Amino acid sequence: MAGAASAARARVLASDSAQIGAGHVTDRLKGVWVAFDKDIRDDDAEPLIAAIKCLRGVQAVTPAIADSSDWMARERIRHELGKEIWAVLYPK
Repeated sequence: MAGAASAARARVLASDSAQIGAGHVTDRLKGVWVAFDKDIRDDDAEPLIAAIKCLRGVQAVTPAIADSSDWMARERIRHELGKEIWAVLYPK
């Protein structure tokens, strides 16, 4: 088992070396944010959270609870977009 892991690591390192040698420079990520298209119940999110935790390289997954400030921000955006659409449809 350890031999297979070492071989896999060697292939990854060789691949990285080839890319670096080819002039490719990549950034290193410390994490990513994931946003749902709508608020979902915390118990409905549990399978998603569990699946993300199973991905290789994931150290932690922390849910973000929706609150009233989220709702206010969405409403402000909706209002501003509505005004812009109205101005396009009915110019002065």
